[in-house]
Amino acid sequence: VFMLYRFSTLTRKAIDQQDQALFNEGMKCLKIYFIVNGVIAVLS
Repeated sequence: VFMLYRFSTLTRKAIDQQDQALFNEGMKCLKIYFIVNGVIAVLS
């Protein structure tokens, strides 16, 4: 849940400031969130 929250805050801030690097950091958090959830789903 933390990575999803971090994605939303970083992405919103990046869009407001038009900062590509910050947007990419937000997308990386979303990627990590889906990887972790995928692994948990496979293991359960």
